[in-house]
Amino acid sequence: MKRTGWLLAGAGVVVFGTGGLAGAAWWTGSRAEEGFRARAEALSADPAMSVTMTVVSYDRGLRNSTAVSRVSPRGMPEMFLELEHQIAHGPHPDYGWGRIETRLRGPDQVKAALDGLFGGQAAITIASTMPFEGGSVTEIVSPPFERTTNGVRSAWGGLTATLNLSAAQVATFTLKSPGLTVQGLGSLLTMGAISGDGEWNLSGPNSLYWTGRSALRMETAEASGAFGRYSVRGLGIEGWQKDEGATLGSGFKMVLASVTKAAEAASEPVLNDMVVEVDAERLDRAALSQFMHASEALQSSGPATAEESRRMLGTLTKLADDLAARSPRLNLRQLALKSPRGALRAQGHMELKPAASAAGGAPDEAAVGAALASLGERLSGSAVVDISPELLRFVLEKRAAVPAWTAQSQTGQPMDEAAAAQLAARMAEARLRELVEAGLLRAAGEWLRVEAALEGGELRLNGLTAAEFMAVVASPGAQPASSQ
Repeated sequence: MKRTGWLLAGAGVVVFGTGGLAGAAWWTGSRAEEGFRARAEALSADPAMSVTMTVVSYDRGLRNSTAVSRVSPRGMPEMFLELEHQIAHGPHPDYGWGRIETRLRGPDQVKAALDGLFGGQAAITIASTMPFEGGSVTEIVSPPFERTTNGVRSAWGGLTATLNLSAAQVATFTLKSPGLTVQGLGSLLTMGAISGDGEWNLSGPNSLYWTGRSALRMETAEASGAFGRYSVRGLGIEGWQKDEGATLGSGFKMVLASVTKAAEAASEPVLNDMVVEVDAERLDRAALSQFMHASEALQSSGPATAEESRRMLGTLTKLADDLAARSPRLNLRQLALKSPRGALRAQGHMELKPAASAAGGAPDEAAVGAALASLGERLSGSAVVDISPELLRFVLEKRAAVPAWTAQSQTGQPMDEAAAAQLAARMAEARLRELVEAGLLRAAGEWLRVEAALEGGELRLNGLTAAEFMAVVASPGAQPASSQ
């Protein structure tokens, strides 16, 4: 081929390649708009989501587009955040099929306040790319700032987070922040070294059906003011959910290493080694989904009328019946805490049994009342609560303080704080012996125990009915009717 032919062929390749890239960018831009609008509609239509999203405008170009959206709490469109999205169309070697950068646009008063704090920088930027292999990669950044306004100093260490979604719809999340300090007008609040992570499988049919876990941790926190000065160390919160097909399981755990109160000489411990762990089993997927949709229909109808309130009660009772078909169970895996005054621990469970027969049609007021009454009869469960004698003595001494002062004043002797405290301690010790002798408390090693059992609507505490138990608690010296 002659040189001129090679040049013409080369020019053709360049023109064709440029036109192909432009065509691909136009195609990805079109698909980006379709996907953006579809995601907004899906978010708003999903009753499990607490917010809705509307597309205010979408200005699509060949290689770039600009969109504006509003995000509102569900049922409250008058409260909103307005977001601006800058969208770049691929294909591109740096960001794959596309890139979208989101920043706050309004309302004006919110943006102005944040601009003042962040010195004109974007308070938060969310940048997502769509790799060729599928999924998305998202980075969330909030820059640090330090400002003093009207005598109040605010210092934000910034925040970085990632949210990656694989082509198989598995999401992973990380978060880190040095923390926040707000100080002034005699008060102080600090939160230090915040971190978080999570992983969720989102391949289910909607936002209710996912399997995964999330965790948030804060190494230290401090608050001071007229109430004193307190420090918190080692706070951690974790939640999880498991999609088991027809049912869901979910759980929650919180740990707290210590809380201390500043004193003149040294810090005084308030509590430590606190753990709370709760989970639920056998939650019917279909029942939860139906309840979400029914609640959404009622919320969208404006202020509740008497008829709508009745319908909501009917929806709640139907949910309870539908959930009960699989005998859902709530477990208190552990509750534990220690303090200088003593310690406490507990565990237990509660289960809802199926209804004998399902109610048909729209429930009237009488039917709703009967259904609610039957819920109590169908609940069963048990619990064990262990309390250290030291903690019980402390509580009983507090309750005996006023009677001790009254008793001392009636002797005609001068008021003596130490003598009143000694009398309160003797009264508390006597009352503790009474409670043990009456069976309200049982010795369990170094603990004093209360065992609770719920069956058929009847609650028993250490074998006593609730009425018998409370009668002895309310009347020092009394004995349970069943023991007389």
